[in-house]
Amino acid sequence: MFLFYSISCINGYAQNDLYSLSFTANQENYNDSYCSLYYNLEKEGHQYILTNPKGINVLKKKYDTILYTPNFIKAILSDSIAIYKTCTLEEIKIPELKEVYFIEDGLEVLTATGPHYYDNSISKINAFPEPDLFSCGTVYSTEYSIKYLKDLKKYVLIITKGNFGLLKEKITLHFKGIPDAIDSLSFLDGGNYISVSVNTQYKKFPNHIKIIRYGKSEIYYYDFDKAIYQKSAKEKPDYFISKSTKDTIFFPPVRPSNFSKEEGSVTLERVTPEVYDQIEQNTIDHLIYLYSDDQIGIFPQHLIPDFNQFSQKTNSFYRITKNGKEGWLDIKTFKEFYNKE
Repeated sequence: MFLFYSISCINGYAQNDLYSLSFTANQENYNDSYCSLYYNLEKEGHQYILTNPKGINVLKKKYDTILYTPNFIKAILSDSIAIYKTCTLEEIKIPELKEVYFIEDGLEVLTATGPHYYDNSISKINAFPEPDLFSCGTVYSTEYSIKYLKDLKKYVLIITKGNFGLLKEKITLHFKGIPDAIDSLSFLDGGNYISVSVNTQYKKFPNHIKIIRYGKSEIYYYDFDKAIYQKSAKEKPDYFISKSTKDTIFFPPVRPSNFSKEEGSVTLERVTPEVYDQIEQNTIDHLIYLYSDDQIGIFPQHLIPDFNQFSQKTNSFYRITKNGKEGWLDIKTFKEFYNKE
């Protein structure tokens, strides 16, 4: 497996139990590096080597996976992880390293003592500066709104697509498959409006619906591609008679088919194996938390709640308690690390 990482835009979060920010003091180290362009990745069997222009294996080993940024190289062999500086190839020794991710110009690591951030001078830091994710100009966006039609006693989904400042396509879809006697129907964050564009800073779930009934919450899903649209009236083709040949020339109808993609219906299907005491979207990490019998799960990877404690410490690593054992969860892979491991 090989991936080349450009500088990523991932938010870090300040933690009181880490160290003071050293970004400003090391600002000169954050200039773009072009050392990564010097290397070439080659496959040998089922493994990889990193070579220089002379074809020399600069890491001296073969690895299962090699990933690199302008600042760091991550090389994985079985369960062992090695970290190198991209320009100098100096190996960075981090004791009891369990996992590491590239973030901004630095590293996010998990060791036996917990998670930490490092800048690219390998100084522990509190957090990285917030990245600017705003894209200006003509931005394509899709808006989703849930409305309740009192006269019909039905819920509909209104989807609006288009670019800023231009005419937008509007589609109204009636929900089918809603269970009886519901208390409320909303998106997973509890609201009735979602906007998705290139400026979206976290994952949203416009295709998932939260339904509360009898005080319990459950999650349903609809497939937009399986929407059924109403038939529209057939349009008669325009025509004219040629003055030279007297032939009748027909123009095809404006619509390519007899279906109007302006109004239709979608069917909701329940996707959770149980109902929950509460479903909410966290306002800090924006994950969907599932609560049941004083335990916590995360949608959609962890549908059966079994964490007694679940709290974020860095961008990817969460402190957890499960079955009386304390440890850490890697939110990217959902791999659990416990203190005795």
